[in-house]
Amino acid sequence: MEILEAKVTSSGHYSVHLNWSSSLLQFKYELLCETERIYTVVQKIEGNIAEKDKWQIAYIGYGEHTVVTNLNPSQEYLFRIRFHRSDDVYSAWSPSTKAITEKEPYYGENLHDAVSQQEFQEIHNVLQSGNVKIDVPDNEGLSALMNTARQGQTEIMKILLSFNASVNAKDDSGKTALMHACIHGQLAAVKILVQNGALYEDFDLGGSAPLHHAVDSCDCDLIEWMIRNGADVNIRDKNAHWTPLMRCASLHGNKLIALTLIRNGADIDLRDIDGKTCLMIAVINGYQTLVEVLLENNANIVIYNKNGHTAYKLAMSLEKDSIIESLMKFMEKHKIECC
Repeated sequence: MEILEAKVTSSGHYSVHLNWSSSLLQFKYELLCETERIYTVVQKIEGNIAEKDKWQIAYIGYGEHTVVTNLNPSQEYLFRIRFHRSDDVYSAWSPSTKAITEKEPYYGENLHDAVSQQEFQEIHNVLQSGNVKIDVPDNEGLSALMNTARQGQTEIMKILLSFNASVNAKDDSGKTALMHACIHGQLAAVKILVQNGALYEDFDLGGSAPLHHAVDSCDCDLIEWMIRNGADVNIRDKNAHWTPLMRCASLHGNKLIALTLIRNGADIDLRDIDGKTCLMIAVINGYQTLVEVLLENNANIVIYNKNGHTAYKLAMSLEKDSIIESLMKFMEKHKIECC
């Protein structure tokens, strides 16, 4: 006599496929080929079979197979069946059949959580599973490499790069991991990214290059290293045609950043799309100290913008009294007429 059983034909993360067709045929044969319809009851239990009161109905019907759903991943289940006829003739319960659901698949969220928690082994587990694309963005649209670059998590960056994370992938604003590292002044991260092919001459949707973002960080060491490593100190953005020095003159007027750029070859007298020089931009924004730094480095004070104004005329129209005084002293020293 064939043993009554429900055979496991396949299992997934949350389901198990059972088939009892051969046992059903045997049961019919024992009833002298009874033609009356026979229905099957399938019960399941999670874990230990000793817990007799834990059996639950998984299926009742006239079929020869079923897919038991709503199961937990990485969990052992036991199944048993018995057959019924309408006149209450039924079989004994079958021996239990064991099935183990598959481990839950990894998702992008698992990668970002592991990176956030700095769980090195879990990062390896997620990436080695093959289920997660390494550049999958998080809820903010950032890849794992972008997040680690902005945090300066160099060891995790190396792991991600070893799994071929895209160095020059961009977020929704067009920023690369290098740009994020520059914004946050992460020199060590910048070095790793550049060594792995990150581009200096790349631009976000706002038109800014990595060195423009490095200016935002106010990190002199970072800026100097980038320039000496090949970043163009006079690179222009794609909108206003600002150089990094012009960005400094517009954004914060940091004296040390300006001196770092000038010392490394920044051209003081370049003009933006409106014809403004760094000196004019510094005047407009009221950065007295930066104006003096630019004058000390022989900024051309007689250049006109597209509206026909010099730095001095801009200072006069904006009533920047202290800046006007600095400009007048410079003109007197160099015997330049008011312009």
